[in-house]
Amino acid sequence: GHVHSELKRLADICEKQALDVKQYGSECEKAQKDANDAVRAQTIMQYLMEEKDLQSCELKGTINSLCSRLSRIQVVRDQVQLAQNKVSILEHKVKIMESQESHAMGLMVHFLSRRGYKDAPEPPPPRNETLEAAGTDESVPEIMRGTGKLKNRMMGRDEVNRILEDIWKDKKRWESVKQTKIEFGPHYVGMLKQKFGVVGNTTGVGSLLILEHVYSLIDACSIFGQSDFELFMYARLLKSEIPDEIFPDMKKKISDFEAMLKKMNQSIPRVPMKVPKKSKAAWDYAPVPLIYEVIEQIWDAKSEHRL
Repeated sequence: GHVHSELKRLADICEKQALDVKQYGSECEKAQKDANDAVRAQTIMQYLMEEKDLQSCELKGTINSLCSRLSRIQVVRDQVQLAQNKVSILEHKVKIMESQESHAMGLMVHFLSRRGYKDAPEPPPPRNETLEAAGTDESVPEIMRGTGKLKNRMMGRDEVNRILEDIWKDKKRWESVKQTKIEFGPHYVGMLKQKFGVVGNTTGVGSLLILEHVYSLIDACSIFGQSDFELFMYARLLKSEIPDEIFPDMKKKISDFEAMLKKMNQSIPRVPMKVPKKSKAAWDYAPVPLIYEVIEQIWDAKSEHRL
């Protein structure tokens, strides 16, 4: 009976251990399955990481390629901008050179024409037989105030130059005696009043006859001023568009210009031009760049455009 009881106990223990082994086996299988899942997950993660790394490398390569392209594009843009700047500078230089030659040639032609050098006789400028007074408004210069139609006295160039010279001489004489300044235009009216008196009163200068002389002189200066810069400036002076102080300075500037041009031109091989009409007007050829250089030295305060 004791043996039988012991065997039963041992059988129970074996059965219990068998159950434990079965349970442990089940747990082991589960753990193995979890381990396999973990390995698969690790493999997948590794694959994903490698794929991400690959994508990252590709992205880095793409970014580097784009940066390189952008760098090359910027270089090209800089080169294009530099080329455009050079073109603009060259265009500006061309415009300056064209302007320089145009202005210098204009000034040279002016001085040559004043000395008798002309390729062909100029046609007589158109003249109106009658002139219309500008009215009596305060905006009209005092010496031009009047109404009605005026006879144009058709003054010639020599007569105009003589009258202007007489005005300057009498103006300087009067100013030295009175010790005061008087404007060029009003002084001319004063000279006319002394000569003709005040007959046929009209608003402004006092006489239609005086008004005719004033308008005729201005008209002649304007007409001849189309080809003579000095007379053009006299027309502006008579119409009070410029102050008297500018004119003596301009005449001095022109005199300085002629003297400096003559001095600088002596060191340059020159080709004599055709024989002028007046023997005292001998004037040799001067290169355009030299003329412009002298203009710049005499009128140094002017801008390139004004030059």
